[in-house]
Amino acid sequence: MKKIKKQLFSAMIAFFVGLAFFASLPSNVKAAYPPDDPDPTKVWYFSSEDINGGGTYGEGQWQWINETKTLTFTNMNFSTTNYIALYLPKDTTIVLNGENTITSTYEALYKTGSVAIFSSGAGTLTITSTTGGTLNVTSGATQGGDGYQSAGIYVPNGDLVLSGDAVVTANGGSSDNACIGVQIGNDITINDRATLTANGGKTSTDESYGLKFEKEGNLIINGGSVIAKGDSNAIKWNEKNTFIVPRKYTYWTNSTKEDPLSRGTVSDGNDTIDETPRFVKIELIPDTTPPVLSEGNISRTSHTEATADFTTDEEGKAYYLVVEKGDSAPTGDDVTKGTFIGDIDEGEITEVEIALTKGAKDVYIVVVDEADNISIPLVLEVTAFNPITAFISENTTLVIAMAVSVVMLLIVFVIFKKRRKATVNKEVVDKDKQEEQVKQEEQDKQEEQDKQDKQDKQDKQDE
Repeated sequence: MKKIKKQLFSAMIAFFVGLAFFASLPSNVKAAYPPDDPDPTKVWYFSSEDINGGGTYGEGQWQWINETKTLTFTNMNFSTTNYIALYLPKDTTIVLNGENTITSTYEALYKTGSVAIFSSGAGTLTITSTTGGTLNVTSGATQGGDGYQSAGIYVPNGDLVLSGDAVVTANGGSSDNACIGVQIGNDITINDRATLTANGGKTSTDESYGLKFEKEGNLIINGGSVIAKGDSNAIKWNEKNTFIVPRKYTYWTNSTKEDPLSRGTVSDGNDTIDETPRFVKIELIPDTTPPVLSEGNISRTSHTEATADFTTDEEGKAYYLVVEKGDSAPTGDDVTKGTFIGDIDEGEITEVEIALTKGAKDVYIVVVDEADNISIPLVLEVTAFNPITAFISENTTLVIAMAVSVVMLLIVFVIFKKRRKATVNKEVVDKDKQEEQVKQEEQDKQEEQDKQDKQDKQDKQDE
């Protein structure tokens, strides 16, 4: 996720003192309490005490589950003349079904401020829906008195989170002082497909804001959109606030509170909006691009095991599926029903352990990104396991050394054989020569003897 320090608006930097009406909340604020019906002249109050409640109000229904601090509205339309319409303990979750409104019609001079929904304590107010439920809240009118403000939703010491497909509109009523759609102590987070529209109301001062951050809060947009409108500024920031988005977004601005006519500007999170507009819309660009996998490789180490490497251009959740060699290729969704590899970062992924059975296989790998886009399956072909081939593959250096040794032995043997043959041939030749010489000597000796015998015979005759 990218975290970008934003001076989105060069609004007044001076720290503004907290609302006077927050400091002056009376101790007997519990005018209507579950399971009693809401009183249209008093604050509708929920505490953290172990009491559940629910019922019908007009055409709507409500239910309070204290164990989880969950308040469910179904087509509720509650209006009160009290300066606070709905008072909630910290860490409350509001679940929306249908169309719901919470309104304070309070009007007073020099008494206190007004809030449609007030969340106490250093916790989180969560508003969610799985049915496209809506909530429209409006605060009352205040006149006179320093710090007597009017705010649609006020969470002075905590966070506001919208999730699911909840659609929330917060309207500041009117005030001689600040008039704010949503006033927050810490973070505002928008998840999934939720939408927040915050409208600053009418004020005789220059303090009409859609959103106002009091402390070191962040505007975090993980999905959905935010629309802020104010007669003074759409959003009141200070130097300690940050703007966080996970990917590219589109923003629209306008110098008036009217919706701009032109297409918004696409940002990768490195730009800064330097204007101080009265209208701002920030919306994530839908991520429809699936991850791309490449450079796959697999090495089988036994009949039942292999290790794989691959590269992905996005982080996400990785899965693999093993099928028989030659079987029909599975879809990406099929592969996600296989074996979970784990949460991976973008880049090269190495030494992924793959479980196999005997025989040739095809291994398919996919990555699912944060927006649930599934990559095209990467197929890795695995041959049947051969122990000899595996040994050679895993011991290449040893095998080469052994092969070289064998070759050297063969060379030595050939040389030895040639030399031995030459020696044997020489011995045979020498022997033949020796025998020939002996034979020749014997022949010469015999000839000499014959000659001598002949001479002796001749000498005898001569006598």
